[in-house]
Amino acid sequence: AGLPAESGTVRKVVTVSAGVAEGNSIRGHTVRIWRLTPSSDGSVVKSELMAQVANDHGGPMRDVVYDSDTRSVYTCSNDGTVKIRSADDGTCNTTLAYPGAERPMFLSLCVVGDWRTKAVIAGG
Repeated sequence: AGLPAESGTVRKVVTVSAGVAEGNSIRGHTVRIWRLTPSSDGSVVKSELMAQVANDHGGPMRDVVYDSDTRSVYTCSNDGTVKIRSADDGTCNTTLAYPGAERPMFLSLCVVGDWRTKAVIAGG
């Protein structure tokens, strides 16, 4: 997901990884926030890892969305949760959990609404 530009040419982007299977569990599911800086002629883009948060979902992360109204990053996971994160360092501010006893895997995510009212839509 693209984040707001830091300047006229410097951009930030957030990525998530689903992790790696180790036995019967998944490890290494990670949110990463990158700074992308193009060279003066635009032919090369330098990437710099600014922040990362690993393994704070109970399963692999499947989707990521940026909300410009709240400057938040949303991630969803196989664990049936959505985490609302800081766009600066990826730390989780709020966790939304499926209310039922058996949580479905969330594979995709959408955030809609304006600054007054947000709806988070997650699907499997």
